[in-house]
Amino acid sequence: MARQGCHDRRADLGHSLADCSLAALIVGRALLQHAQVRFAAASADRSGFDTARARWPANFFLNIAAAYMAALAGDWPKYETLARHTKAQPNSESRAGEMRRTFQLCEALRDGDEAYFDRLVGAIEADLERSGIVRLDWAMSTARAGRIEETFAALARASFDAAFEPGGGFGGRLAGGWGAGPIFDMSANGAMIRDPRFVRLCAKLGLVTYWLETDKWPDCADAVPYDFRAEAHKVGVMGLARLA
Repeated sequence: MARQGCHDRRADLGHSLADCSLAALIVGRALLQHAQVRFAAASADRSGFDTARARWPANFFLNIAAAYMAALAGDWPKYETLARHTKAQPNSESRAGEMRRTFQLCEALRDGDEAYFDRLVGAIEADLERSGIVRLDWAMSTARAGRIEETFAALARASFDAAFEPGGGFGGRLAGGWGAGPIFDMSANGAMIRDPRFVRLCAKLGLVTYWLETDKWPDCADAVPYDFRAEAHKVGVMGLARLA
């Protein structure tokens, strides 16, 4: 039964990415926890965040995720607007701390704070040594900051098998509390997507197997400077594609 559940998660993720090129599979923990909405079809231009925020303008997780994605995309006027809005909302102490940490990261990107990203690369390495996991949101951030070699070196050593275990999934520790879909947003994660090593990350997430089996490919397959499909086939031949 556990194996079947793993397959379902992989197939659902693969269907969503192939058909929609998601910017977010799970927009915020509040939406996930309270089942307020099944928000699995956000568009690659992040307009899905805006649609959901228009309905739930005070939702902390929607606001902070939208601000983070705007920062990764380098849309600083939008980031500043979202950050001001989020800061103006009443927040618990834990949420206020999460907000400060997220906005510190965003503003390090904006300001080119190399010392901050030195520390973040160090945190990734420490987390990897301790748990075997690399948070996908941290990986996106370090890649966006130009630390592409350090990012892929850590991802190459990481395992995402926990996402396929009962009670796992692509949120929580793997993706910083939200879905894996943002890694396919070209405007926010283009540095990783444009590198052929990105396909090996997808293989660890069980997606390459799905794409090869179904011949349904994500939108980014046609937006990269290498042959995405050929790279996926190569990964499959090498036996590196995870069989969920």
